[in-house]
Amino acid sequence: VKDTYGINGDSHMMKNMEWGAVAYLSHSKYGTCTDGKCTEVAINSNSSFYTGGGTDDAYKTNIDESTTKNIYGIYDMSGGAYEYIMGNMVNSSGSFYSSSSGFVNAPEDKYYDKYAYGTSRTTHGRGKLGDATKETLKIFGNALGGWYGDDSAFPEYNNHNSWMPRGGGFSDGSGVGIFGFRMNAGQPYDTCSSRVVIVSFT
Repeated sequence: VKDTYGINGDSHMMKNMEWGAVAYLSHSKYGTCTDGKCTEVAINSNSSFYTGGGTDDAYKTNIDESTTKNIYGIYDMSGGAYEYIMGNMVNSSGSFYSSSSGFVNAPEDKYYDKYAYGTSRTTHGRGKLGDATKETLKIFGNALGGWYGDDSAFPEYNNHNSWMPRGGGFSDGSGVGIFGFRMNAGQPYDTCSSRVVIVSFT
């Protein structure tokens, strides 16, 4: 970021807690809620991952896909491409789960959120307060129990699925949503993307 954009700061790949902050802001008077009624951010079902669900200036008319229901919000946090975020299940020894992570060495602790090791994707207690996982499950331990019926599956020791992609994909139907989370091994896919948090020191 510094070399390309001249920004001095501590920019990084989005953490799970930071995703949660955006999700909750979207579900407030600063986002999709008006007159005490809230709606979910609309799904981007475009298979080419275009912002706002279409080419050119579609984002101007498809504002329901924005976290603020206007063109100034964040787009494509529901549907589009799955978003890799920095939320990692630790291994059985409580250390960074490096298998399939793409990291030769563990990143600094400040750059990712740690989650307890587990063998079940439905263990409610493994979520955290603030990351839009634990407190958004309507049904204790239900893998599909998130707000609005969004997918909710914690990482588990199964094929090394230690990471938590968010938001869902364009073709995943009603389980997709800004409050959704699933599990993945962290390898690259052409249907997955990521978010960058730009922090500028002035």
